[in-house]
Amino acid sequence: MVRVVSIFLLATACLVVTAFSLERPNNRISSLTNKLTNKSTNNNLINKSTCLFNTESSDASSVAVTAAATTPEPVKKTSLFDKIWNEQTKLSFYLIVWYLGNVYYNIYNKKACIALGKNAQGGSNLHWALSAVQLLVGALFVIPLWLTGARPQPKLTTDNIKELSPVGLWASLAHAFSVLALGAGAVSFGQIVKSAEPVFAAATNAVLLKDIDHPVVYLALLPIIGGVSLASLKELSFSWTALIAASLANQAAAFKNVVSKGVMGKPWAKGLGPQNTYAVINILALVFTLPFVLGFD
Repeated sequence: MVRVVSIFLLATACLVVTAFSLERPNNRISSLTNKLTNKSTNNNLINKSTCLFNTESSDASSVAVTAAATTPEPVKKTSLFDKIWNEQTKLSFYLIVWYLGNVYYNIYNKKACIALGKNAQGGSNLHWALSAVQLLVGALFVIPLWLTGARPQPKLTTDNIKELSPVGLWASLAHAFSVLALGAGAVSFGQIVKSAEPVFAAATNAVLLKDIDHPVVYLALLPIIGGVSLASLKELSFSWTALIAASLANQAAAFKNVVSKGVMGKPWAKGLGPQNTYAVINILALVFTLPFVLGFD
């Protein structure tokens, strides 16, 4: 049985160097006339002494300010925990948890689909209801955190919810079709087809957003297309229901990404934070799944 695991490498680098120069103007002193009265001479000497004193004071102040500005700040000691739990280790840990969670989710999701049985079309019975229950578990997880204050409650207006609603709709369809695909065929086959999601995302962005990537990006998608095609041809437990459902899940996820770009960049959306944003979209996806449960299950 063919099994393909997609590894995503995230690399970002940004280096900006700025230089500022400050040029002090040169003070020019005009020449004095040779014939001056004694009183004018004395006033001139006094003025020169005053200017000299002011210049020395200004230079002394400048030196003091420069010395204060260049004084090195005390170096903060880094604890052993901070050395271990840094940005690199956090990313690695989250990726491992993500993949492990996906593995066990696929196992238990398949067991639930088998327990529900299959219908005449080859799909699992009550897969819309199963999808809704899974989303409900996510809602029941986060709501107590909001009520107890363990996580800040999201502050959303009616207009904010309306803007997030399309994201929740496409998220509900992407999740429901994934459940259907994994229940209708082998888990490995469903995951292989779902690994083609970047292909759907790139095509959707190019058509709807006119976001054309570099040709190298599209060339990198060819191995994915070839792998999915090869796996589909050699898959012993091939299922048209699983193939179509997984493809619809990929397309729904691509539409979700498109509508998300117009919302997630707004200040109120950034203020939610990634955890609350995902939780709110999960609850909206649950709301949009319920009519399908009533209509099909």
